[in-house]
Amino acid sequence: MASVRHLAALSPLLLAACAPSWPRGDWSADAAGHLHKTEFLRFLAPADCATPPLFSPVAFDATFSQVIELRPVAGRPWTYDLTYIAADGARRQRYDVVQWWTPRGTRYAPSATQQTNCVVMIDVPRSKNEARPYYLENREAKTADYDVLNRGFAIIFLLLCVVWGIGTVLSTFGFEDSRDMPGWHKSLIALVAGALATGISIAAGQMCISAPWRAFETALKYYQFFDELPRSGGSLLPLSSHEFYFLLAGPPSPNDTKFAFDTYACITCIVFAAWLIGMLPAIVRGLYWVATPLPLEQLHHQALAEGRRPTPEEILSAVHAALAGKAPWQLRIMQRKADLFAQRFGYRFEQ
Repeated sequence: MASVRHLAALSPLLLAACAPSWPRGDWSADAAGHLHKTEFLRFLAPADCATPPLFSPVAFDATFSQVIELRPVAGRPWTYDLTYIAADGARRQRYDVVQWWTPRGTRYAPSATQQTNCVVMIDVPRSKNEARPYYLENREAKTADYDVLNRGFAIIFLLLCVVWGIGTVLSTFGFEDSRDMPGWHKSLIALVAGALATGISIAAGQMCISAPWRAFETALKYYQFFDELPRSGGSLLPLSSHEFYFLLAGPPSPNDTKFAFDTYACITCIVFAAWLIGMLPAIVRGLYWVATPLPLEQLHHQALAEGRRPTPEEILSAVHAALAGKAPWQLRIMQRKADLFAQRFGYRFEQ
């Protein structure tokens, strides 16, 4: 029981030690281009003057007020006359600052400083272009970019599916039985490999296009939250700790909302080129199967159309046409075609 009481007594300190919670995204690469270098959205919160450094002196249920004016007190370092927004309007009061939370780290008042009316100051990064925290790209321009890239993704995906489908169908005629594996096993492996390549392409599209868009939608919700906070004369009214820490955590960084269509296209081209190179021999054989008729079968249909049977001379000529000048793989395809023809019409051929 005593340990539970000790834990309960320490819990506010442990919770407070987690603050401040700075942005989840990496803004370091974008600070120069998107964040103001010298101006911030500045807040204060009541603080415990006796809290040691490295711990947050702010209570977990503290209220955070926006500072609209700051004047140093001569001869008293870390003491300021602060004008801030309270629930009933602007107030001005002298405070001792024990900690100053900034995007570059926390600064601490010297331990020898005598402090009585203590606060923590917090500088929230401000957009370079407007009096809002962090940065958000233009919504209309970003939406237009996403629509164009999404259409490009859909077109590429459709083309790849067509190539995958045609290549898979043609390869089924091009795979041959071997000692190690029947042809239909090879066709199944080719089908799975094409599906894997398509899955990799879809995953790349999600990573390079859809994920940045979802991050941008999260940023839009963040700014909607900020724009809907209560105000007085353009300044924010006091915020609860939950509201403030959400504000401080910030939206996704511009790095997280940046589309990478080139990366998606590169990944897609690589995986499908690898699949196509591996499938090309079977596709060529399959195309030959589909496009090149068996001369004997042509002769048979022609003779039936004329109401007669093929003569022995015509049959020998057709067999010669099927075999003359052919590469080994072409001869194997002709043999397979001849076997199928024999099954349908009762002929028998020997290789």
